[in-house]
Amino acid sequence: MADFSSPDASEWVVTTAEAAALFDCSARWVQKRARAGYFSPVARGCFRLADVVRGFTRAADEAEARARGSDADDRLRHARAREVEARTARLDARSVDVDEVTAFAAAAAEIMLSEYAGLPARIGCDPSEIAKIEAIFGQRRDRLAARMSGVIAQLRDVDATPTA
Repeated sequence: MADFSSPDASEWVVTTAEAAALFDCSARWVQKRARAGYFSPVARGCFRLADVVRGFTRAADEAEARARGSDADDRLRHARAREVEARTARLDARSVDVDEVTAFAAAAAEIMLSEYAGLPARIGCDPSEIAKIEAIFGQRRDRLAARMSGVIAQLRDVDATPTA
């Protein structure tokens, strides 16, 4: 029970339970702060009220400072955020539309095929040899077209996949 008989308020004594009720916290919290050195008991489970008030204030200030962090923490947090934004911007700048990629690939394949179109006639003189080479080129052209169609379909599927 609190002892308020002394006219000097700095001498008033409260129990652990009374200190907990005064600051709307648990008795365990009061005991932990006493063990941490925020205030000292004058007797088992009894503390000077002024010490408890000072200790509670100091503990609250330290908790607030820890929660707030330091200026260095703030600078580091902002630097990391800027780094993530820059990385995201670089990735966005590197991303290319699927239609652009397919148009480029089709144009490159068309150029290659047009360059090879007259090649069999330039390579051989024998009409049967030219026909064989043209057949081989035809097979390769068809294979290239099929592979290009497959790659384009895969790119379109990837592009259509929703991202989280």
